[in-house]
Amino acid sequence: MDSISRVALLALTPVILWVVAGCDPSKPAVSVPVPVRVSAARDAATAKGQRGAAYLATIKGRNQLTLSFRVPGIVDRIGPGSGSGDWQEGTVVGRGQLLAQLKQADFLAASNSAAAQATLDLTQFDRTQRLFKEGAASQQEKERAVAAKDASEAVLELRRQDILDSRILAPLAGTILKREVSAGETIGAGRPVLTLADLSEVEVEVGVPDRLVGLVRVGSTVHLTVSMLENRDFVGEVKEVGVAAHEGSRLFRVVVRVGNSEGRLRPGMTASVDLEDMVGHGVGAMVQLSALVARSEKQLAVFVVTNGVARERAVGTSDILESSIVVTNGLQPGEWVVVAGASELHDGAAVEATVVEPKLAH
Repeated sequence: MDSISRVALLALTPVILWVVAGCDPSKPAVSVPVPVRVSAARDAATAKGQRGAAYLATIKGRNQLTLSFRVPGIVDRIGPGSGSGDWQEGTVVGRGQLLAQLKQADFLAASNSAAAQATLDLTQFDRTQRLFKEGAASQQEKERAVAAKDASEAVLELRRQDILDSRILAPLAGTILKREVSAGETIGAGRPVLTLADLSEVEVEVGVPDRLVGLVRVGSTVHLTVSMLENRDFVGEVKEVGVAAHEGSRLFRVVVRVGNSEGRLRPGMTASVDLEDMVGHGVGAMVQLSALVARSEKQLAVFVVTNGVARERAVGTSDILESSIVVTNGLQPGEWVVVAGASELHDGAAVEATVVEPKLAH
């Protein structure tokens, strides 16, 4: 071996020794810990300030009705009368109060004409009856007189009903929510004229998913928050629970009624209906959504860290609460869960964990 080769061999000797030592099966391979962030799983049953079963809904008046005339005509009155003008939104009216009326001249004329014809046909009927008994009138004449009398009486009844249908009386004590027409307008039958509602109580209707609707009971107390009223809380009562889901969805209709003696709740306001007291979160833990990894197409998992080692754990999940999720099985409150870096891990991976505060919904 020449001097140059000897020098090269001496230079490579440390590298060769290092490689041989690294390949020694009797020595364990060195695993570089993966840096991750972990957070302790919270107890879902005791987590504060959660709105896990809160649903947005629009407030509407109880017995909210759209009123209209059943006959066409010209609006003669749509207000309290006595020259006080048309109804204004927010006006309170009593049951049976006259709210609107069409011009009566044509209806009265038609009714008077029908009454006159009915009187004439009745007189003719009585005369034909006497003549028939005396043998001076035929059976056909008698039948024609009966038909004429019956027809004129029916027409008179219709004309009298037209008079009633040309007026709108308040079917309940309530508040005028909307006025659709003004005095002097010509309108058709069935056109909306006024919207009236009883605002002493209001209702909200929410869609509840099938997995929760079985826990909602008629008569249960629920809480509502109205953002337009500085997030003030109100208490309501469940009055109806749907037995069939809305077509095209898995949501069931739940109606909640709320007392409104102060009149602060108004139709159209948005309320957040909290059903948490009834449905709760169930028994389980709460972790950040970022902790979840897909174990398979239908199975989720988290990585739980113990003594610097991450173990993959299959879990079942329930409600999503903003940036967190309820884990119903596979995880206990207090266990350390990887919330950042989970996608880089495998079962049994060594980790270097940094603790972070849980980012739960508030």
